[in-house]
Amino acid sequence: MECNPYTFKDVLSLQLPDTDTLLFRDGKRRIDMVLVYEEEDFGVMTLAEVTRREMRRVFQENLVKEGLELELEDKHVSKSGI
Repeated sequence: MECNPYTFKDVLSLQLPDTDTLLFRDGKRRIDMVLVYEEEDFGVMTLAEVTRREMRRVFQENLVKEGLELELEDKHVSKSGI
């Protein structure tokens, strides 16, 4: 018999996710996965950052070719700010 590591107080303290963030902007399609990219902010893009951005662009193109639907969101308009 396994022991449950969570107490009733732990369960009560859990916050349910904001349902607005679980859907695409159209409010109908459900989000299955979130990709987050960290970008350098040195004022001028380095060669490494240019390379990473190009790799991300190709990766995203390939996801779309495979039938995934993408919705990009700038961190400045994100609810979480990340």
